[in-house]
Amino acid sequence: MRGGYGIFYEEPLFYQYRSPIFRALPFVDRAVITRPALPVTLASLGSGGVPENEMMQYDLDPAYMQQYNVNVQRQLRWDSALTIAYIGSKGTDLMGSADVNLAIPQIVNGREFFPANPVRRNPNFGTLRMNIQGFHSRYNGMSLGWVKRQSHGLQVQSSYTYGHSMDNRSGSGGRQEFRNGQARAFDPYNLELDWGRSDFDVRHNVVLDSTYLLPFHGPSVVEGWQVSAIGTFASGVPFSAIIPGDSDRDASTDNVNRPDLAPGVSIKPAGGQTPEHWFNPEAFVFPGAGFRGRVGRNTLQGPGLATVDLAIVKNQTLSGKRSVQLRLEVFNLLNRANFDIPFNDPDGEAIFDDQGNRIPTAGKIFATSTDAREMQIALRFVF
Repeated sequence: MRGGYGIFYEEPLFYQYRSPIFRALPFVDRAVITRPALPVTLASLGSGGVPENEMMQYDLDPAYMQQYNVNVQRQLRWDSALTIAYIGSKGTDLMGSADVNLAIPQIVNGREFFPANPVRRNPNFGTLRMNIQGFHSRYNGMSLGWVKRQSHGLQVQSSYTYGHSMDNRSGSGGRQEFRNGQARAFDPYNLELDWGRSDFDVRHNVVLDSTYLLPFHGPSVVEGWQVSAIGTFASGVPFSAIIPGDSDRDASTDNVNRPDLAPGVSIKPAGGQTPEHWFNPEAFVFPGAGFRGRVGRNTLQGPGLATVDLAIVKNQTLSGKRSVQLRLEVFNLLNRANFDIPFNDPDGEAIFDDQGNRIPTAGKIFATSTDAREMQIALRFVF
């Protein structure tokens, strides 16, 4: 039986300091000009715009991650061992990014509402992107592993992980560290609106690998053959249903809006999930101009992954310490089409445009996440 606990402090990365240093006033002056008069000249760009700025939170508190685990290992027959483990972690005061210069909402029927022609908190500026603290995370998982040490030429290793990771920001900067995630916080004054599945939350993950030394005896051309295989099977990653632009009229396009759920309508398509209809767009409704939708972050899940790779290897010993290895490798042996998540916008899957019009291709998958079957031959000389 083994166990452990540790606290690991996280310093802000260089790029989190870089933007406030290299892209901030007074050294860099950026502005957004709405409907500039044509033709656009340098003189016209120098006036009439609202300046933007990038900032870093002052007087940072230590950001840290607590990690803890306990596992039990038992030796079994056939030169094998079984391990079962609990793994957990908790992140505190993690870094993230947000436009902090939002409009101030009103409360209408218990919901936040932003009237037309919103005014930012500081009308002298446009977007004010700030690297801020206050995000947090939590992970709990169970891992089950079985290892058979090599005997009679056979070695097998297998593992299964059931885990669940939740947070309100999966990346520390104002960018998509994970392509299925969102760049910046929905509302820096209510970070819990983003609490949901982590961008990297894969609920089930199975890995099987084995190596077998073929029992061929005789001339050197016959001996030294080895077959290896690796199988990876995982459930899909989460993604968000979004409304690009500024349909909630909080004056910022850095934080895309999300829709509401249609009562009584299933998210799964009636005919089952297909690449043409991975989810039912009719399950979502436009929340109305000026309102934020109630659907949470990362509430949809993409297709799973299943792939098997195979390698056939011939090891040929030469004189002294020299040897030659011939490898035939096949990736995605079964030529399975592993579909990507349905993404039509960098921040998620757009269900409506900012005027409330439904996107015709919502719920459609356009790509695969792995390549088709590939084969390669390699020759390796060791000396």
